[in-house]
Amino acid sequence: MGSLRTQVDALERQRADASRRLRSAIAAALRQGRTQRDLAAELDRSQPEIHRLATTSAPKDAAGRPRTWMTARSAADAARRELADGDPMMAFRMLTQALDHLSALEDADDVAEWAVTPAPIRDERFDTLLLALTRRAFDARGLRHPDWATPHRLPTPWVLAATPARAERVRASTPPDLAALNLFVSAKDLVTA
Repeated sequence: MGSLRTQVDALERQRADASRRLRSAIAAALRQGRTQRDLAAELDRSQPEIHRLATTSAPKDAAGRPRTWMTARSAADAARRELADGDPMMAFRMLTQALDHLSALEDADDVAEWAVTPAPIRDERFDTLLLALTRRAFDARGLRHPDWATPHRLPTPWVLAATPARAERVRASTPPDLAALNLFVSAKDLVTA
């Protein structure tokens, strides 16, 4: 009986990995400028299914319990909504909250689910921020960062500050790796409670 359980567990891991690869491939295609309509036609799937594959994370963690933590995908989705509502500081908090959740994950399958390629946020600054912070978080854990977490330098400096008066303090306290990307975020603001 143990042999059957071992086989079933291996198949479940393969299925979860295949699902992650499919969802990552679709989100990566969207990040490269492809449209959901084009992908739906090419893959002979409905556009709503392509949207779901591009944005939805697995509903359960590696142990089969309902997932209660954010992924890069759910953070990107939440950031998109907050930006549409005109709240960039809440969008930023969604990204840092997801990174906080990543730091608490111990199971390799949960970390892999967290790292499934997110759909673009559609704001170059926030996309770059998510990529840079993801890379930092994986490096801090001594893990290989996801391939999609390769940020590019913003063409103009962006200072994420709640008020213009605070902008100089933010610039002065930005970690060097973020400043090199023209991202200016206070080191203090990167720490969640």
